[in-house]
Amino acid sequence: MNPEDVDIEALVNDREAFNAFVYTPLEEALAELEKRAGDKELGGKIEIILEKDIPEILVKGKKKAVLFRQIATPNYEIRRFIHILDAIDSLEPLFGEYSDDVFFSINEQKKYWGKIMYFESPDIFQNHTKIIDFKICEGKKISEIKTLKGQLLVDFHHGLFEKTSVPVSQDAFYNISVWLHRHGKKAKNYYRPVLAWFIQHAILFENFVLKDPKELTFIKNIFLPAFINVYKETGCKPLIINLLPTDIEDRKFWFCHPKNTEKHAKEA
Repeated sequence: MNPEDVDIEALVNDREAFNAFVYTPLEEALAELEKRAGDKELGGKIEIILEKDIPEILVKGKKKAVLFRQIATPNYEIRRFIHILDAIDSLEPLFGEYSDDVFFSINEQKKYWGKIMYFESPDIFQNHTKIIDFKICEGKKISEIKTLKGQLLVDFHHGLFEKTSVPVSQDAFYNISVWLHRHGKKAKNYYRPVLAWFIQHAILFENFVLKDPKELTFIKNIFLPAFINVYKETGCKPLIINLLPTDIEDRKFWFCHPKNTEKHAKEA
């Protein structure tokens, strides 16, 4: 689909068309990333969008597979991400964390950073452990929140990777807060430069859930306009892989942890 011809309202009402326009199959994305790597003219267009502010981590070492979350934690979603990358030698994981964002428990994903949920399988609920005082933490910067025993919440979740044997280097955690603030603080301002990362330097792993009314508003008003603009400006589609199967992408299961995480959560 030509980005010049996109009708956003029509696109979000046609799941197959949305998927075809936004996502790129993994093998195709890997080949396209390699093809674009040495294109200096394309690199110049990206520099204009980014105002020559390309994060150093994107140009060091291997190309990056990026997952944006305010906090990276080894839940089922991230375990799937790591499992996919196990078979791809050309990419290394990068968690873009926005830890200067504000904590509001009305956001379900944020709530599950303070209330660790366990599932044995997608259909079998186990239990949960509350690790923060929600009343005290409401409205605070995520980077300032501490667990009930005084550990920084971000450090607790990072520590779970080693404790639960999920193989991730400490170099994979990248706080993007300062970079986002340089590009306008609000998603409407920074989403265009963020998507420029995925033209030549990295591949984004993400799911855009059209069933969720709040996310649909974000998709229509922020994500798709930025995606289309970057596509037009560079002549290339940002490379995005749908991380989760789209038929079950909205399941709470993905925010949850295996049962063996419970003993570590009770120490928080």
